[in-house]
Amino acid sequence: MSETKGEAVEFRHVIPLGCHPLAANILKDILFSDRDLPFDTLVVTPDQIVEILKDDFADFLNKDMYIDEGKKNQCGHVKYGEGFFKGKNPMKQSGYDYYVKTVENWRELMASPYPKLFVTMWKEEDTFPKQNIFFSLPQIGKYTTNDWYLFMGIHTVNDDKKPMVDRFNNITICIYNTKASTDGNKFNTPEEHLQLGNLICRTHKLVIDKIEQIMKDLNDSVNK
Repeated sequence: MSETKGEAVEFRHVIPLGCHPLAANILKDILFSDRDLPFDTLVVTPDQIVEILKDDFADFLNKDMYIDEGKKNQCGHVKYGEGFFKGKNPMKQSGYDYYVKTVENWRELMASPYPKLFVTMWKEEDTFPKQNIFFSLPQIGKYTTNDWYLFMGIHTVNDDKKPMVDRFNNITICIYNTKASTDGNKFNTPEEHLQLGNLICRTHKLVIDKIEQIMKDLNDSVNK
C-alpha cells in the first residue's frame, strides 16, 4: 500500500483503470498514458476488474472462454459477459496479440517501485453499486506498491457547478459536473477533454515534459 511523508507525491505512472474507455482516452490525449493497457477499450465494473486481477488475467486470456457474437471488433466472455471485449476482438489473432501485450505492459507497471496514480471514471447512469469503486479497486494494493487512486464520477448537469473533490489517505474522489455528454469513450465537445485533463493535473500536481505546449496545442485545436 501507499505511504506518504507529507510532501507532494511525484507520480511516475498515471494508469487508466476503467470503468469506461474515457479515462484511457483522456490520459492519452494529454500524454500521461504512453502504452496500451488491458482495460483501455473495455466497459468494466469494479468487481470485474478485481476478478480479472485475482487470477492474473488467466481467464481474461483464455481463448476457450471467448464467445463469438458475429461482430468484427467485439466478442463476449463466458465469465465476464456479452460484448465484454470491444474495439479489439481477441478471437482474431491480431486482437489476441494486442491483449497479451497489454497484460505484459500492466505487469511491468505493477512491478515498478515508483508512485502510481490509478484513474477510474464512472458515469452517473452506471448501474453497478458505486461504493464498489471505493471498496474494491484499492485491493490493487495487493499486487503493487506506491498505489494511489483518483475516482472520478462524470455527472451531466444543466448549469455550471464546480467539481467536488475529497481526499482520504491515498484516495481522491472527484465528482465532475459537466454540461457535455459522453458515451463513455469521448465527450461530445472536445474542449471537455482539455478541461478534465487539466483537472486531473491540478488535483495531483502532475507534471510531464512540455505539458504547457501540449495544453496550448489542445486549446488551439479546440478554438479552430
